[in-house]
Amino acid sequence: TPNAEKRVAFMYWNYPPGKEKIGASYLNVFESLQTLMRAMKDTGYNVGDRKPDAELLLKNALAYGRNVGVWAPGELDAMVKSGDAVLWPVSEYQKYFDQLPDTFRQRTLKSWGPADKTDIMVVKDPKTGEGAFVIPAIRYGNVVLLPPPTRGWEQNQEKMIHNKELAPPH
Repeated sequence: TPNAEKRVAFMYWNYPPGKEKIGASYLNVFESLQTLMRAMKDTGYNVGDRKPDAELLLKNALAYGRNVGVWAPGELDAMVKSGDAVLWPVSEYQKYFDQLPDTFRQRTLKSWGPADKTDIMVVKDPKTGEGAFVIPAIRYGNVVLLPPPTRGWEQNQEKMIHNKELAPPH
């Protein structure tokens, strides 16, 4: 079917970072995602072999599909140890970052320093020993569910309050 090759991303609320802030007030986000993904499967989208299930979606979001603050590095390590976390090598990211407009790159570097020195959602990849960004994504075939990237400023209150031109973190 024409839909089988399409790639779709759903974003769900996770602010500020942490387990307690997944979802939306008075809405059953994961029931809604289950309903959407089942309807997508019925219309030919590739949602993988697993049957979308609201309880499992929430369990996976809590296990490896959430942002983690710098104040909880053990949580980030646990996400990686689950084996389901998506890791993106900082060196690979750097290739894309280097292609961004110079003014944007300079603002980011001024606000957050070099990518290989950041601590926001970064771990040492257990397989390579290299620094890697943890992408909190739940994959179902060609569908990915994830929270918006952490804004960074909740990681550093002083930057949020005193810097009106704060760039997004790496």
